[in-house]
Amino acid sequence: MNKSDSIKEIATALAAAQAEMPPLQLNAINPFLKNKFADLGEVISKSKPVLKKHGLSFVQMPYSDNGRVGVTTIIMHTSGEWIENSIGLDLSDEKGKSAAQVAGSIITYLRRYSLTAAFGLHGEEDNDGEKPQKKSEKVKAPDDGPITVEAWEAWGKLVEKAQSLNVPFDEIKRSETTLGQLRAAYNDLKGFVKDAEEQVSEGPQ
Repeated sequence: MNKSDSIKEIATALAAAQAEMPPLQLNAINPFLKNKFADLGEVISKSKPVLKKHGLSFVQMPYSDNGRVGVTTIIMHTSGEWIENSIGLDLSDEKGKSAAQVAGSIITYLRRYSLTAAFGLHGEEDNDGEKPQKKSEKVKAPDDGPITVEAWEAWGKLVEKAQSLNVPFDEIKRSETTLGQLRAAYNDLKGFVKDAEEQVSEGPQ
């Protein structure tokens, strides 16, 4: 994260703005996790009036670098103070999509996450309490379409948890895997992670 030499004014304004941010309408559905989330338009339309009231604004600029695409978000205050942060993801091939379409999906996804994080907004349903599918369950309707950005991000988070618990898993190449195949792998790995978590909580017998 980068920032101006002083952030006193912008910190005060952000604190006031975050306290007044209205709840977001979860108006879209993640096709992979089936949870609801607020799309980018909802995030912007709900936050802009509050930001304006407190002398705040933002710009988001896409960038590309060595096979990655990302977004740099700059939050600015009328005092001239600013805060900047960048986030990026690897650009990979997706069946049925051009490189421009894949990049566009990633950029929209990162813009939405950057703004909700910066403004303290709750932009999606919490699936932490979701009951995982048993390892024996099969995916009823595999999807032969490409892996979405949301699905790939969810898989990455599950892989990180599996690694922290020393749970083995098969590496997956996004460009060679369909959404349905990823969903099946996700369900299996989630079951193994759940078993490992229960063993850790029980401790040695």
